[in-house]
This record gives sequence, structure tokens and C-alpha cells, in this order.
Amino acid sequence: MKAWHFVADRLRDGQTIPGDGEVLKHVGYVCICYRGLHAGTKILNCMEYMPGTTLCRVECRDVVRKEDTKLVCRERTILWRMDVQQIIKSFVCKEVLNILPQDADPVIREYLQTQNPELREAAFSEAYAEAYKAENYDFCNLWAYKAAHQAATNTQGYMSYIALQSVTHHHLQQEEPVQTNEGWAKRFLKVKAKQNRSLTAIIIAEKRRRDKNAKGRANDRDAV
Repeated sequence: MKAWHFVADRLRDGQTIPGDGEVLKHVGYVCICYRGLHAGTKILNCMEYMPGTTLCRVECRDVVRKEDTKLVCRERTILWRMDVQQIIKSFVCKEVLNILPQDADPVIREYLQTQNPELREAAFSEAYAEAYKAENYDFCNLWAYKAAHQAATNTQGYMSYIALQSVTHHHLQQEEPVQTNEGWAKRFLKVKAKQNRSLTAIIIAEKRRRDKNAKGRANDRDAV
């Protein structure tokens, strides 16, 4: 089955990242979250564990266990890969910008709009201060500023995932309260599923654009 997997410069156990089409095999005991070759069913869920910003589309075989968001197998093959650091950053900033209070400090808004690194520290500090002030009186603003603060961190990957979690909490604060944990969980998963569909569509569109450009360059070389 096809799934998603993030990698850094090397695999978590120190091995070299296999080339596209090269089958990586695990021999021995397999246990989800502990031993074996892992992958995620959705890009957004993979972000919780991403060691780097290179996203791989993978084919998984001999799947030992599959859960709602992840699986473990004995064979995993990279079909294609793409660095999605800027795509994820832009997506997260746009999601946060959509929930940012109208009276937010201009430096926070400008950073989310431009991702200008020179504004990052100021946006980070201002968002933290606003989240602290909102903590005891306005939970919607609290989650909005938490998301902005997390989006402006100097780290990639996991904090992007946490920022999207805060965006989700903000949306839930604006809805009518539910009486059960099950009802809240359903709403939470619904918002996350929408985020995942949007992010996946953006990444797939960019992959197709790059493939088209690469094909065009190859045709130009052949013509010469």
C-alpha cells in the first residue's frame, strides 16, 4: 500500500536514505512505534514525527500492523521525494493568519504574510506576550496567538504540526460546546482532516508542476 514518510539526511538508525525504487527491508521482530519500517497514512499525521523536511511517497509491503494514522511493515520503497519545508511553512502561516485577531500587532501579521526571517524574532516575542495576556480571558485569542508563536519558532517540522494543532483548537473554541469527549474528538478529527486534504493537494500540485518543468527541460536538451 502507498503511504507517506519524512526523512532527514539519514534514517533514524543512521543508515543512508535509499534511492528511489530501492527496496529497504527490515529483518526480525516488528512492533509498531518500536521496531520495523514505519509510514503514515496522512501527511499531517506524519508531521508529528518528522525528523526532516523531505517528504517521501512510499510503497509499503508485508504490512504487519496498520492503525488510523500509521503503519509498520517489513519492506518500504521510496517512489518519489520532495523537500516540502517552504510549502509546509507557507501553509502553516496562512492557516494561522486566517485566525489571527484583527488587532494583532502588525509585526506578527507581516511575518505570517511574508515569512521574512528578519521579522521572526519580533513576531515570536509579540505572539508569546499576547498569548500570555489572553490566557485568562479569551481562549480563542489564546489559541490564535499560541499558533502564531509556534509558527514563528526557529525550528521546522514538529512545531509546524503543533501550530496546526493550535489552529484546530481555535476553531473548536468558536463552535458550540459538546457534552462528550467523543463529540469533541469527532470535531477535532474533522478539522484536521480538512487541513490534511488542503496540504496534500498543495504538495501534489507542486510535485506535478516540478515534474512538468523537468520534462520540459529534458525535451529542450534532446532538441539541442
